[in-house]
Order: sequence, then C-alpha cells, then structure tokens
Amino acid sequence: MRIANLAKWAIALGLLGLSFLNASWIAPSPKGGLQLVAAHSEDKARCATLAGVRRALIDAGGGVMLDADASGPCLSAKTALEQFPRYHFILKVEDAASVMAIFETLKRPMDERYGFVGDAQAVAAIRAKAPDAWAWTIQGARTCFNDYVKLGWFGLTPETCKGGTILVPLDEKWKVAGWPKRFLARMAAANTRVILTGPGSPADSIPGLTRLEQIPDVPRDFAGMLWLENAALIGPSIRR
Repeated sequence: MRIANLAKWAIALGLLGLSFLNASWIAPSPKGGLQLVAAHSEDKARCATLAGVRRALIDAGGGVMLDADASGPCLSAKTALEQFPRYHFILKVEDAASVMAIFETLKRPMDERYGFVGDAQAVAAIRAKAPDAWAWTIQGARTCFNDYVKLGWFGLTPETCKGGTILVPLDEKWKVAGWPKRFLARMAAANTRVILTGPGSPADSIPGLTRLEQIPDVPRDFAGMLWLENAALIGPSIRR
C-alpha cells in the first residue's frame, strides 16, 4: 500500500512539473508581432494580377504568397518584385534556377523579405545558393509540428524544427505544449518560423483562415505568421 501511495505521489508531482514546464502564463511575452500572409492574389481566372497583388498587400498589411513560375497572362514574380520591392513575398517554387535568375537580374539578395516554399529538390538548390534564405517544404513544416506534439510536453524542441518552419493548424493548436507563449519562446530559441494556418493539414497545400468567426481563436499576443485564405475579409478585421 505504501509503495502504491508513493507511486501516486510521484505521478502527481511529475504531472505538476510538466504543467509548470509548459505553463504559458509564466512564459515571457513573445517578441515581434502578428504578420499576416495573403495566400492568394489571383483574379477569377486564378491568375495573379498587379491589381490583385496590390489589393492583397493592402489587405494583409505586408505578406503575399506568389507563384514564382507564373507565365502567360499571369503576373510574373519578377514584375511583382520590381513593383513592390519593400514588401514580403513567399514564393511558391518549382524551378529553382529560374527563381534564382530573377534575383540575380534584379540584383537583389534573397533576404528576410522573402520566403521560398517548394519540394525538397527546389529548396535544396535555393539553400545551396543562399544558405541564409528562408526556404522550406510543406512536408518538413508538418513533420516539425508532429514531432513537437510528441516531444514538446517534455520541454524538448525536435531537431526537425530547428532553423526551420512549423505549420500549426488552428483546430490542432490544443495539441501544442506551452501554447502560445511558452511554445513561441521555444520556437524563437530554435530559430523556427511559426505559421498559424486554417483547419486541416493537407500534405501539399496550406489552408488559410476564411471566416471572421475564426479570429477569436488567434491569441492576442501571437507573434508569428497568420495564413489567410480570405485576406480581404479577415485582414482589415483582425488589425482593428
């Protein structure tokens, strides 16, 4: 009986320790602020336009996802970068060589203004050219999330997250140890970019927020990126 009681006390103390380890309310306030990313800038024909990018930049207040391999009547990445040199873009990359050629033509560094998302081969090519560039894969960001769900409760940051990117689905944030402040502090220490997305975790796409009713689910002090499917609706509302 005594051994059983000691075991119960040990379990209780262990759970109490884990609770304090992951307590968000005693974590420092995260540095930085909320960054909105518009997932689209296309017209009804699903083709990016100059007016669409301008509108998306206004709605999101800064960041826009752009197809780096757009051609034909669609707005090219080169034109978008020329017209909006001070803004943030996340470029969806298939042909890494053509993207790197754009930056060389513009004589512009692949710095913190830009993100590059693509398959493992494209990302490896960009990192080889610009080791400090923010280049990442959706699969890698989802692996980081799944690994953190397993290890985060023990105060550990997975190797798959360090120096990378994590995608946190809005409907799965309850799985995240230390959400939000303790988690954000751990990700900052690991140099990991945090993107809060809409519900769901498809393997090859990133869902964004689509409804005003989702805004209260975003912490007021969330310091990371928020992926918006409907930037025109949500962007102006969440910045009020």
